[in-house]
Amino acid sequence: MYLFQSYNPVKGWFFKVSASDLEDQNKPMVSLGTYALEIMEGGVYPLTTPYIEGKAFGDYFQKAPVGLEEYSVSSPLKGELRITRLDHQKRIVAGAFWFDAINAVGDKVKVREGRFDMKF
Repeated sequence: MYLFQSYNPVKGWFFKVSASDLEDQNKPMVSLGTYALEIMEGGVYPLTTPYIEGKAFGDYFQKAPVGLEEYSVSSPLKGELRITRLDHQKRIVAGAFWFDAINAVGDKVKVREGRFDMKF
């Protein structure tokens, strides 16, 4: 798992959490986060296309013959990121998520019952 949180004085807050299996590169990777959007404990954020200012996003990556194939949340598909715990003093963030995503040729994936609980 990888977690990133930073503040940019011009754009605001950025949060990203990704998960992959380092022992089996053939397994998919999931990534979600926010772009210029501060997360709050108890916050529920609809997932959209990646890197839209002020929004949260979800991505799914699968090994392809060359590189990775990306599946992204894109309208009318939906998803949700829910922050269940955010403790700045202990530097812990936890949450749950789900989303439907599509690749460039229209194939869909459904990510369900995702969760994370980690230090930042």
